[in-house]
Amino acid sequence: MGGLSAQSASAQATMFLSAGAGIPVSDYADYASVGWMAQGGVAFPVGSPGLAVGVGGLYGSNGHDIDGDRTDLLGAAAFVQYTIGDPASTSGYVFGGPGYVKHSFMSDTFPDASASGLAASGGAGVNIPMGGLTGYVEGMYLTGFGDIDGTDIVVASVGISFVLNP
Repeated sequence: MGGLSAQSASAQATMFLSAGAGIPVSDYADYASVGWMAQGGVAFPVGSPGLAVGVGGLYGSNGHDIDGDRTDLLGAAAFVQYTIGDPASTSGYVFGGPGYVKHSFMSDTFPDASASGLAASGGAGVNIPMGGLTGYVEGMYLTGFGDIDGTDIVVASVGISFVLNP
């Protein structure tokens, strides 16, 4: 859910922020179009080098075929991330974890509706150190369960991360 700064190896918390395209897939793609997604959170190095745990939040919106209709997704997740290679140079990472998402349908012509449920996400990215910041590009797959089953979205994003209190 976010690239870790090269300096995070010193066991300090790293904050991340990103934005990108939210691409509906599965049943969600039957009515929702490509939209946007923003994410942010904090990660903490743990255990072996390259391993981190964190929490993050997301908010995004997807329009529909009918003007005035849209779905907003608001959620939070916990995750485990593993960075492959030297974080001081360009390196890859993988992540995954559980979360909770609210799926809110808003319409000018139909009653609004909302549902919430457990979710899971996973993905991979590439960290690119840029001085005191780390840029990253990332792909994530998010899927909902229970009342939000069928809410599946692929997120392609770019972001920055930085160490808190370096």
